[in-house]
Amino acid sequence: MPKVLPKSCPDKCGNLTIPFPFGIGKHCYLDETFGVECNKSSNSTSLIYSFPGGDLDGMKFKEISLLGYATVKSFPIPTCYNNSGGFSFDGSGGYYADKPFTISYVRNKFVGLGCDIFAYVQGDEDMPTTIGCASFCGNPNKSNPTSTDRGYCETALPRTINGFEVGVYSVNTLTRVWTKKPCNFAFIVDKKFSKFDQFNSTFSNISYWANRVFDAPIVLDWGIGNISCHEASKSKDYLCSRNAKCRDGHAAGRGYNCYCQQGYQGNPYLSDGCKDIDECKDPNLNECKDNAICNNTPGSYSCTCPMGYYSDHLADDGLRCIPGQGHQFSPRILLLDSESCYSYATDGITEGCSNPSLVFPHHTA
Repeated sequence: MPKVLPKSCPDKCGNLTIPFPFGIGKHCYLDETFGVECNKSSNSTSLIYSFPGGDLDGMKFKEISLLGYATVKSFPIPTCYNNSGGFSFDGSGGYYADKPFTISYVRNKFVGLGCDIFAYVQGDEDMPTTIGCASFCGNPNKSNPTSTDRGYCETALPRTINGFEVGVYSVNTLTRVWTKKPCNFAFIVDKKFSKFDQFNSTFSNISYWANRVFDAPIVLDWGIGNISCHEASKSKDYLCSRNAKCRDGHAAGRGYNCYCQQGYQGNPYLSDGCKDIDECKDPNLNECKDNAICNNTPGSYSCTCPMGYYSDHLADDGLRCIPGQGHQFSPRILLLDSESCYSYATDGITEGCSNPSLVFPHHTA
């Protein structure tokens, strides 16, 4: 059942919001896999995942969203070569996640940085598919391999549950790129990320990279339990509150998420957490235009014309009320859903529309 939190539960760590089921302290989170800590120092404040023994223990959050994902900091490691083309530092490795998290194959991408490389990503034992991308820079007959081309390639992630292995190989072309640009990268990163200039491929000194901190966030999906909405709704532990709906997680076996229905907002995991949105208070949230009266309703709103006015059926951006003579009734427009499908009631008779378009009644005397 939905949770009622003690008032003492912190809901902020610095500028970051801590939404339930996450929380600081035993009575503030759903269970220990949703535990976080607020680490305050003289220089910064960090929200840190706190699940001792887990693969992700100690990771730093950049955002936790009630849409079922969290953005965390990630630190790509380069693969560097010596002048003869052998490894001086092997940055291949893995990305792994424990419940309630999965590495989002929807919100992340796989990136390879470097010239004349093949970068690869392989799913875990549940989905051992290997995919990759290649990047080649400049003319292979060009004598100067210090081209300003950084080299870039990307591809989508395979669908997997627990994690990925990544790596990058230098391709032995006629231009020995590694003599001037010895370091390449292969990593998973948020699809929206674009700050690739911070990755300088000309340094091969391991100590240089060991002291580098990159801003390359990765997105994790999270869910409740390990069963579907259909199964969870039959359980006494089902978390979706009143005025909330359920959605199965992206990855099979990684639970479900709750979200507030159209016309409501708030935390769907808390008792009475989904509050009605008063669309009439914000002109950007309703279609009641010139002279129209907005009436808030639970989860929606309606627009009515005052007596002596009638609706303009030619308006395509909402209900506009035009002065008229001989009208003894007030046409009404009622918002039904997020697809802008309306029904209207006139003289006590309500009709519906099946197409996502505006239906405005227009009456003559």
